[in-house]
Amino acid sequence: MRGAALKGLAALLRAVSAQILLPRADGAGRGAAYGVLIPDDEMRQAIAEGRDFMSRKSPMPEGCQTIADDVERLRNEGIITAEKALAGL
Repeated sequence: MRGAALKGLAALLRAVSAQILLPRADGAGRGAAYGVLIPDDEMRQAIAEGRDFMSRKSPMPEGCQTIADDVERLRNEGIITAEKALAGL
């Protein structure tokens, strides 16, 4: 994507969500780790310019979380093992 397409995406983007499924430590299925991005003006500007919007100086907007942060939460809560946490990242 370039130029006008990036600017259009930046203007229209409201949220992005993603998930990965990792084997649970207890063997009972899988645990889901979620990532949520709710773009702010700084992210929109970076997207419009084709820059990496994750390398930012200010904190992520309220409501955002990375999959890496959620994998760490699952590990801390004992839902997944440290080995599976590393494999999931």
